[in-house]
Amino acid sequence: QSLAGINSATSGTFAIALQGGNATEESSISIGPNSSSEAQEGIAIGSSSTVSSSATNGLALGSSNSVTAANGTAIGYNNTASGDGSFAFGQFATASGSGSVSFSGSNAAGSQSLAGINSATSGDFAIALQGGTASASSSVAIGNGSQSSGNNSVAIGLSTIASGDRSVAIGNDVRAYSFSETVFGFNEEVYTPASITISDEDDRLFVVANGDATPSIPNNNNAFTILKDGRTGIMRIPTTNILEVNGNASKTTAGDWLANSDRRLKKNINTFRETDALQKLLQMRGVTYEWDDNQTGNNRPEGQQYGFVAQELKEVFPENVSMDNQGFYQTAYGTYDALYVQSIKALNSKIENLEQENMELKAKLDELYEMVKAQYERE
Repeated sequence: QSLAGINSATSGTFAIALQGGNATEESSISIGPNSSSEAQEGIAIGSSSTVSSSATNGLALGSSNSVTAANGTAIGYNNTASGDGSFAFGQFATASGSGSVSFSGSNAAGSQSLAGINSATSGDFAIALQGGTASASSSVAIGNGSQSSGNNSVAIGLSTIASGDRSVAIGNDVRAYSFSETVFGFNEEVYTPASITISDEDDRLFVVANGDATPSIPNNNNAFTILKDGRTGIMRIPTTNILEVNGNASKTTAGDWLANSDRRLKKNINTFRETDALQKLLQMRGVTYEWDDNQTGNNRPEGQQYGFVAQELKEVFPENVSMDNQGFYQTAYGTYDALYVQSIKALNSKIENLEQENMELKAKLDELYEMVKAQYERE
């Protein structure tokens, strides 16, 4: 119940071997020089293509293809399907993961993974296309040199890397380092995350990158950065405050920044004594200065500036001066507005008192003048 053609051999029931093939198992088919079908219902067609004994229902079609696992398929040239139900197509493709699919020049090692041309997957359910490498579970890498090593991560674009679990990197040469971090753009600032598997408040949540990824320029590579605790930086990495801006900021129209000041939202309201305010104000020193910052990496304004020195303000208002996470003192200039108001009122009271005294002195002078004049006229 078998058929063997010229220079061919069969040893299995209902087997077929033609053109130099060798079919050794039941219902196996081998067609082509040096082809071999050693599995039940295995099919090997083409020169030197083989279906091994463990590859039940395997199909090797083309030249020098190899199928070594059940239900595997290899089509083209020099491809290998070694995972159960795997599919290798094109040339020099390897599908070793169960149910994996691999195309030319690629290696699909993860279970149920897909590796496109010149790509590689080692994570289960991973997808790698156009030269990408997806090494973690359910990860996706698309683009030459892209890598997704975090579980459920996505890297799309040239040399992008998504190393944090559930992270996303899209653009050119950007990397999403931490858990659930999303990065767009090109060449973001390099850093070491606190964790790639859980959320940490100091790690980044969202980044728009536009730099050159140079470690010696620590804060000049991200146009926009949001940390996981909500701190936001524009042209800098935020370290301490909810919003930090490197450089000047403006609005399209004139107007003030508004803040709640409703009595219903406050308690322990007490008037800042005017005389105390003036005494505090007199202890403050207004200065002119130029920035000399070669430590933080921030872009500081050039030329002469006007303001205060935080260390001096700390001697007068210790409660209004704090230290940021880089170890530098900071203060809010707007905090002193109420002080200015009360100090002006104190000065105004002094002026009014002086005016009253002046009026009284003038009245006494006038009275004295009239007395002298009257005395002179009697004489």
